[in-house]
Amino acid sequence: MLNKRRLSAPLWLVVLALSLTGCGYHLVREEGIRGGDVKVVDIPLFKNQSFEPHTPAIFTEALTRELVASGFFQINQPNPDSTLQGVISRVQTSPSSLATTGFVVEKTVTVDVNLILTKSTGQVLRRWHFTESEAFRADDVNLQDFNKREAFRRIANRMARRFSALVLAEY
Repeated sequence: MLNKRRLSAPLWLVVLALSLTGCGYHLVREEGIRGGDVKVVDIPLFKNQSFEPHTPAIFTEALTRELVASGFFQINQPNPDSTLQGVISRVQTSPSSLATTGFVVEKTVTVDVNLILTKSTGQVLRRWHFTESEAFRADDVNLQDFNKREAFRRIANRMARRFSALVLAEY
C-alpha cells in the first residue's frame, strides 16, 4: 500500500505540471503596449472644457497613479515615446433627491472624459471615451463643495481603473 502511494505522488505532480503549462497563461515578456511600441508615456494635465476648476488635477492624478501601479508604462519620464492627453469635455450637476420641504438633499454629477494616445510623431494611436456619474450629499451648504470634490475623486478613480483594465484587455 505504501509503495502505491509513493508511485502515485510523482504521477500527480507530472499531471499537475502538464495541466498548468497547457492552460494558456504566460509571463509578460516586455513592458508597454502595442508590441512594446508604447513604453514611456507622458500624461500632461487634463484639458478642461467645463467650468469646474479642480477637475483636471483630480483626473490627471488618478490616471497617473493607476498607470504607475499597473506597471505597464513608465510615466512622465524624459523622452516619452507617446502622450496620453485627457480632456474633460463635460461636467453636469443635477438634483437627484429632494426633501419634503423642496430643498435639494442629493445631487448627481456626471463627467465625460476623452483620452487620446498619440505617438511622439503626432500619430493618434487610440481614442477612448468615458462617462461616469456619482451622487453626493448637498443638504449642508458648508459641505457641498467638499462632497462634490470627493464625488469627482471617486469618478476619477473608477475611470482610471476602467482605462487600465481596457488597456490590459486590448493589449
